[in-house]
Amino acid sequence: MNKFIKIILAIVWFFSQVAFVQATGILVKPAELKFSLIAGRSSSQFLTVENISGRPALYYVYADELVDQIIIEPTDFRLEVKERQRLKVVFKPKEPGLGAVNLSIVSQDLDRREFNVAIGVKVPI
Repeated sequence: MNKFIKIILAIVWFFSQVAFVQATGILVKPAELKFSLIAGRSSSQFLTVENISGRPALYYVYADELVDQIIIEPTDFRLEVKERQRLKVVFKPKEPGLGAVNLSIVSQDLDRREFNVAIGVKVPI
């Protein structure tokens, strides 16, 4: 019986620790970017990233492909709770044609002492 109580207490303790894990949140507007332009010419559009979590976080932004044709400013930044950052995305295709690529926006909690998972979203271009 004593062993059974210890196992139950261990399980309750484990789940009580998991219940307090928080992750950072990301809100991105608009949900996608559409560029229509001629090869060799550039065009820019803007994204807004908002921290919708209850903690400050670090954010990293990068193109999954075509990194030599897509410029993002800024690529990394810190946001406080409910703070927003406007990003400029410049696309300058080298060759004509249709294409699709994603921008990845990853957030990470500032507190490294706790369980910390990077969370991200993909924005289609």
